[in-house]
Amino acid sequence: ACIGPLFGILLVDYYLIKKQQIDVDALFNDDTPSGRYWYTNGVNWIAVKALVLTALVGLCFTFVEWFKPIANFAWFTGCILGGALFYVMTRWSPVQTANLPAPVGQN
Repeated sequence: ACIGPLFGILLVDYYLIKKQQIDVDALFNDDTPSGRYWYTNGVNWIAVKALVLTALVGLCFTFVEWFKPIANFAWFTGCILGGALFYVMTRWSPVQTANLPAPVGQN
C-alpha cells in the first residue's frame, strides 16, 4: 500500500520536478538549513503528506470489502495517485520551487 505511492512520488520528483538534474554533492555535503535539499528541517513534508494520503487509499483498496475487486491494482493506482498528488502539491507550494539554485556541474 505504501510502495506504489512512494514510487510515483520519486518518479515525479526526479523526472517532472527536478527534470533529471540532481546536485549529487549537495545530497551528501549540504545538510544545512540553506542547503538545496534541506526543505523543512530536513524533511520534504509535501512528499510525506502525499505519501500518507495515497497510502491510506491503497490500504482502503486492500482492506475495504467494497474495493476487493480492484485490490490487485492498488499498487498502480497508488503510484499514479501519489505522483499526481505530489506534483500538484509541489507546484502549488512556493517553498518547494523558490530559492533552489541550479544544479552545479550538470550537463
